[in-house]
Amino acid sequence: MPAVSQSVADQLLYMSAIEMCKLGAVDEQLGNFEQCVRQYSEAYEYVLLHGLCQQALGAHDQAQLNKYKAKVERRLKLLEGCGIVHSVSVS
Repeated sequence: MPAVSQSVADQLLYMSAIEMCKLGAVDEQLGNFEQCVRQYSEAYEYVLLHGLCQQALGAHDQAQLNKYKAKVERRLKLLEGCGIVHSVSVS
């Protein structure tokens, strides 16, 4: 894939992951825990972890993505600790 196309694809994936996290946060605040866990999990597992983190071009990009990944991971672990969700797999 040409560099420009890859860059656009990465930006779209990143924006989708951020949107999923925002929706997850709203669902969490509204008490829709099943939906919030799904949003957080999808953002973490499919986009942040497996996609963008492995393809980040610069050290700054890698650091930012790792920061967002860690925040989503903390939210999922917190929800698990509160008994809202069980067996959250984050690796």
